[in-house]
Amino acid sequence: MFESHNYHLTPTQREIEMWLPGLAENERVEFQFQAGKITYPEEIDDFFFHELLFINNEQKIADHFENEQKIHDAKVAEARLLNTLHECTCCYDDECLFEDMCSCPDGHLFCNGCVRKLAESIIEQGKTKFPCLTGTCVHDFNLTLLQEILSPSAFSVALQKMQEEELRLASIPDLESCPFCSFATIMSNPEDKVFKCLNPDCLKESCRLCKEPNHIPLRCNEVETQDETKMRAYIELKMTEAMFRKCPDCGKRFFKEDGCSSVICPCGANICYICGKKFKNNDHRRCTDIASQKAHQKEMKAAAETAKNQYLQEHPEMWNTVLKYDPQNT
Repeated sequence: MFESHNYHLTPTQREIEMWLPGLAENERVEFQFQAGKITYPEEIDDFFFHELLFINNEQKIADHFENEQKIHDAKVAEARLLNTLHECTCCYDDECLFEDMCSCPDGHLFCNGCVRKLAESIIEQGKTKFPCLTGTCVHDFNLTLLQEILSPSAFSVALQKMQEEELRLASIPDLESCPFCSFATIMSNPEDKVFKCLNPDCLKESCRLCKEPNHIPLRCNEVETQDETKMRAYIELKMTEAMFRKCPDCGKRFFKEDGCSSVICPCGANICYICGKKFKNNDHRRCTDIASQKAHQKEMKAAAETAKNQYLQEHPEMWNTVLKYDPQNT
């Protein structure tokens, strides 16, 4: 069970709890671990011990949050009687405690939940400004407030993005940044075209000019961008799918390069490769020459045009992109 859950303890524990009630009393075995007899590995798996602590204290954690909710509900009830509740000017929740609200430097009040959602959305977009939710206020939420309402991991990401932006705006001569992480360094030699990231979590090499993965000895204009690669791969996939036929009985897919147009599926169906319909009494005089190459070229061309239009509709930012290796021209 542990292995099937990729060595995560919590889901393993959940499955065991569901499995044990089905066992007879004499089939159960009680395991008792004694701390003095446990041999720990040389490299401690912190995440495993976090899970272990969570499981051992799960009920206490649940009780704590339940108690916190009861205290909060009591405060809301008391504030309702005293008419001291506040309204969030974003979601219009009119039963907010003052302690559950925050404001921009100009005093506009919002509930913590709305500001948290705004901040998390901005962080996902890679931006570093957290403007007031009114839409007209020129002030931004400050770091102290964000630290109070965001999770430690989210706040750490926001802080890192802001530091990167400050570094970029500092206009340090010959400063180059890794396009895949936050690592930056000074490269004074203009002939050095390859940026080698020294971040141990990245270690990627990229082109200093176009910011794409290292493509030496090819020039920048000879290499696809990552967006071009995704678009080309999508079109090629649809072109490949267009060449396959599908059995009308069992749905099995097949492909044929030459020979007679008659195809016998493992399920027993006799199918015409050209029109895709089943033969009756082995009569396939209407489609005797498979002409697969010609048929495939026509299908692939139509599939490529359709796939390209679909991709551009889903990615309008690619409308003006000219593929360096267009599958339609191969």
